[in-house]
Amino acid sequence: MKNSMTLLIGLLVVLVLLSYMFLFQVRYDQVAVRTTFGNATEASIKRSQKWPYLRWPWPVQGVTRYPNRLQILQDQLEEQQTLDGFAVIIKTYLVWRIEDPLAFFSNIETLEKAQDQLRSRLRDARAIISQYRFDHLVNTNPKQVKLPEVEKRVLEQLKGQLSGLGYGIKVEQFGIRRILLPEGVTVEVFRQMRTTRERMAQDTRSLGEAHAKSIKSEASTIREQIIQFAQGYAAQIKARGDSEAARFMAQLDQNAELAIFLQKLEMLKTTLSQQTQFILPAEDFLSPPNVNGLGAVEEDSN
Repeated sequence: MKNSMTLLIGLLVVLVLLSYMFLFQVRYDQVAVRTTFGNATEASIKRSQKWPYLRWPWPVQGVTRYPNRLQILQDQLEEQQTLDGFAVIIKTYLVWRIEDPLAFFSNIETLEKAQDQLRSRLRDARAIISQYRFDHLVNTNPKQVKLPEVEKRVLEQLKGQLSGLGYGIKVEQFGIRRILLPEGVTVEVFRQMRTTRERMAQDTRSLGEAHAKSIKSEASTIREQIIQFAQGYAAQIKARGDSEAARFMAQLDQNAELAIFLQKLEMLKTTLSQQTQFILPAEDFLSPPNVNGLGAVEEDSN
């Protein structure tokens, strides 16, 4: 029984070794190149499937696996000169993948060599940044920032360079991850920013003053129109009042005694309202006027 168990274990070990030597599996996120005596063809490209692939043991055949997912290359911080003479420290990144595994195996072979090639060409392509001013890279106004344009131009240049080399690499994205300023440049940048803000504030004040003058001018015009309208309307009322007063004055002129009597009554009304006691001859205030001129009926003297 013990010998049978040992034999079974030995057989399993042999099967594992044989499967390792004659079979290989490709994961879903990989692509493999199966070479024969170091050479590869289109048929050598093996992608993920449900069952393992067959192969001859080394040194007859070998298997090189590559990831088919996106790769990210992060460049180091490096100083770059802008068009207007500022020095900026920029950190960039590059997203790439293996598009043609056969070409990649034939010309590059390893991921480390691919990253070295990409890093060298990335530094050359970054020279495009020197064609832009500092305010194109850093600005509080989004309309003046041209980072998307810079990234697009660098990406197009990298794609153009790699397309003719047969590396089997495709660059998917280029981006500027960080922009820093050297200490000596920071003071100058802050000075320029302060000058820009002062100019913007002055422009805003000038615009506000011009707008205030426009409002005052419009208000003054409306005021003059209202005053002219009020004066005209007052003149109409005064003319109508003068016309009414002239009619009554004409009647009063026909009987002056009635006018005097009415004035006395108005004086008594004003005086008596102040609770003032006085004694005057009654005939001065109570003698009725002659109202014949106004069509009144004379009182009977009896």
